Amino acid sequence: MAYSKSQVRNRRSKNVTSSEHQMVVKMALRCLRELTKAKYELPKFDQPIRIFTKCKGQHSHGGFGGITIDISAFRKGDIFIQEYDAYKKCKIIGAAKTDHPETALFATVAHEVAHYVQYRYLPNSRLKNVYRKSHGEGFKTIYGYLRRSLINAKVEPMSENDWSIYTS
Repeated sequence: MAYSKSQVRNRRSKNVTSSEHQMVVKMALRCLRELTKAKYELPKFDQPIRIFTKCKGQHSHGGFGGITIDISAFRKGDIFIQEYDAYKKCKIIGAAKTDHPETALFATVAHEVAHYVQYRYLPNSRLKNVYRKSHGEGFKTIYGYLRRSLINAKVEPMSENDWSIYTS
């Protein structure tokens, strides 16, 4: 079953335009629809997701209940995907330069959707033994699916290391 707009609980900060918020919602739904494909062997996504957008120059985050996306970098025209030191040199999910700020925002949304799926659905999946660590194997697997299928065609890796997504 594909995710639909009826499964989204929306909220946006007053300083986020409706069009910016709807762009984030569409990106999140695209990520969730991608992950519902049989090839990923994930459980049925049957719970609503909360999507909150803000513009405060803070971090975005994702977890069991949903995602919060800060669009400040998008508004500033940032075209870089910044990632954590543990995997920033990975060609699949690492730091990268994009073609457009919207692509960098899409990577942020995918990152947070990966956390949402990690905590909401992986405990009941074939990946149940690797879901607990925030940026561990379970997260890297889900984020890798999203980066490969939706984002990486539009990015240039910032590292020449050919590490697997399981490198810690």
